[in-house]
Amino acid sequence: MDPVVDCTPGGLYEPILDPNAVVRTDVDGICLLCGIEDALAVVDRKRSTYATLRTAVGVASNVSLTVTDSSTRYAASSVKPKGAGFVVRSADKVLSLDLLRGATVTTSLNGVDRQSFSVGGPLKLDLLGLLNSQDFFVLGGAATKDFDAVRITFGSAVRALTSLRVYGACVRNN
Repeated sequence: MDPVVDCTPGGLYEPILDPNAVVRTDVDGICLLCGIEDALAVVDRKRSTYATLRTAVGVASNVSLTVTDSSTRYAASSVKPKGAGFVVRSADKVLSLDLLRGATVTTSLNGVDRQSFSVGGPLKLDLLGLLNSQDFFVLGGAATKDFDAVRITFGSAVRALTSLRVYGACVRNN
């Protein structure tokens, strides 16, 4: 059993949770082995649960999970950026940015994409340091535009990692 994951270590991160969270999933492309399991676990109050995003290596497909906060618009600017991302963990290996090639975190407002963070760009992988574990991270970036939703997209461009556990959507003041 996985240790309990909470994206509020020291009060830095604020989770987006039920009852105000709306979860949407999508699989882009044709892939029989691709998908998302237990998507609602990302917004439940049980911090030890997770969604699993799966892709197949060599198949042109992406899976995405979006969490929208129906009650909050997160104000962000270049002067006061707002961190946005997901608590993630690899199901198989020690997680690194190199293993996450093809992963993207995108913020949106009222259904319109605002900013995207990807490997090779402004995507960050911040170690949470939970329970002395070295394998829980917040994957995301510093948004400089207002948003009400955060989406993680995990694609077939990922060569070494085909399964990613997503424990929660998080927001923080940078």
